[in-house]
Amino acid sequence: MSSGVLRISQQNYFSTHNALRDVSTEDKGVRYVLHELNGDRHGALRLYPFYDVQIVKRLLIKKLNLPQGTQVKDLRILYKGVELPNYRTMETYMGKTKNDHRLFWALRESNPSAGIRQAGIKTTANMHNIISEIALSMKKNISPKLTMDGTGGTYMLYNKHRKCRAVFKPIDEEAFAPCNPRGYVGKLSQHGFRAGVLSGEGASREVAAYLLDFAYGSMCGVPDTTMVEASHPCFKNSCAQRFLKDVDSGPKWKTGSLQEFIDCKESSGNYNPSLFHVADVHRIGIFDIRVMNLDRNDGNILVMDLRHRHHDGQTGNASGHRYKLIPIDHGLILPDVIDVSILDLVWLDWPQAEIPFGKNELKLIFAYDPDKDAERLRKRLLIRPECLRTMRVTVRLLQIGASMHLNLKQIATIVCRTDIDIPSDLEIIIKKAIEQAYKATDATSIISTRRLGPTIDLFAHAVHFDKPGGNVDVNNNHDESMEYGESEDNSELSESSTEESFSVPQEDGLPSATFFHYPNAQELQYRNKIRTTYRRRKPVEDEHSIWVLEDSRGKPIHIMWDEPFERTFYSMLARMFTAYIQKNHPQWSSYPYNGSGDEVFPWSARYNFTLPNASKWLELHQPHKC
Repeated sequence: MSSGVLRISQQNYFSTHNALRDVSTEDKGVRYVLHELNGDRHGALRLYPFYDVQIVKRLLIKKLNLPQGTQVKDLRILYKGVELPNYRTMETYMGKTKNDHRLFWALRESNPSAGIRQAGIKTTANMHNIISEIALSMKKNISPKLTMDGTGGTYMLYNKHRKCRAVFKPIDEEAFAPCNPRGYVGKLSQHGFRAGVLSGEGASREVAAYLLDFAYGSMCGVPDTTMVEASHPCFKNSCAQRFLKDVDSGPKWKTGSLQEFIDCKESSGNYNPSLFHVADVHRIGIFDIRVMNLDRNDGNILVMDLRHRHHDGQTGNASGHRYKLIPIDHGLILPDVIDVSILDLVWLDWPQAEIPFGKNELKLIFAYDPDKDAERLRKRLLIRPECLRTMRVTVRLLQIGASMHLNLKQIATIVCRTDIDIPSDLEIIIKKAIEQAYKATDATSIISTRRLGPTIDLFAHAVHFDKPGGNVDVNNNHDESMEYGESEDNSELSESSTEESFSVPQEDGLPSATFFHYPNAQELQYRNKIRTTYRRRKPVEDEHSIWVLEDSRGKPIHIMWDEPFERTFYSMLARMFTAYIQKNHPQWSSYPYNGSGDEVFPWSARYNFTLPNASKWLELHQPHKC
């Protein structure tokens, strides 16, 4: 019997045990319209969260009365530009509103001809013209070319005049993806070179970088980027059987990011950093902290010589600057593991990073709405919630730090690890905020501490765990640790918050040892022997997500990131950031500042947050005259 006549029972229960309970709101079906990609055959289906993609394909075959012999493997279901695997349930892709789950379908072509098409994501008029030019060139047998550099498949696509117009990065050719052309093969959604971003997630982040920049006037200069599907024999169309099954050899449609090509001969590594304008460096640094970029090296900042472009008849820069910086390669942004080091941000040691923000830069920073931006990306791209949470945290740090007169380098110092084996202050503050929010929202916290065992107590930290050098006992000593004091002008903190001290670990007392691994003498000796200017590779365990709370035995504690918990977490986090800056920068109110001093963030009212007043802080901390 063919799949086209297979009867699917739309029952609401899997077993008699489930039938004993009433139908919850999550189990009720929702009507969806599946739109044909580049076609006009649309089908409306009632889907349930427990349906898998294979069931949806069978229902669609029957609904649209597709030709006899059409099987499940002949159909493709796309969600936010990404093809869904058959084994996934629809619960993963069913959101709150109907706009959250716009689904597309298409027939799989066994040997498609060379071509390119949009993948269901809105594009600008400029990018639409670029796609049309590339499609025309492919019909004229102008082939893409694989670039020489990089760890994944990066192809240069040309127009009919053989001029490069865009750069295409297929999802299945990323580093440690099944069809990687450079030997770094693996399965999709596995860890790659850097923790926090899985293989196959780079394309969505390339598009996310452009969307985030475009939402605020493209101030950072990220080139136009969208998600497309492309097919060509020059792509890596085959892979090992152990990575993908039931895949025919030959050309096939590949989903990936398409970025407008910027004609620049040089990158920032070929120039003296002092030649760059302060505003350009600040905008790139602001963007990198905003999205938590793990890889801002000197090769992914292009340098455009504006004088040459002006001589060629193109529009020059009205401000008279000689060079313009253009950031590219954003496949390692929005991680769920924040392990960025001082070596990962090339601009950190540039002299421009120590210059205070200008008025326009402060206006841009204070305009960011991290909650709205995260919702925008959630609706348009397939990005994990914990990765979007990273942006919501870093934007708050950026805004609070800038409003408290910190410069770019001072803010980046909070984010970066001075040693890649020791967590940064930002990581520790996040863990403390998660713990405090868990204590504040969990009504059974006392019972939970007993259930978790005596090795971790959510009220009094006492941690015992094994290290390679032997058994180590790390106790939290609040007298030795650096505590965040409470300012007199920030009296709106709740009583539960004031009872807790926000501490950053020193070398002797490490209150965050529950969550992080600190190297012992033996590990430090090994590390010093192999120290290089590049990130050191040694046999260590994979780092866990920054958003996972674990007990001393390494077992995760389940946290429901619902609205009450998030509200408590972000409220505590903002106050911790303020207290940290007041502690480590006691003279912050006297730092150079180009703002007005009455800044209000888009999220301040939602979380009842008020910044400390600089003049009042300075008055309170001036020495008293006798």
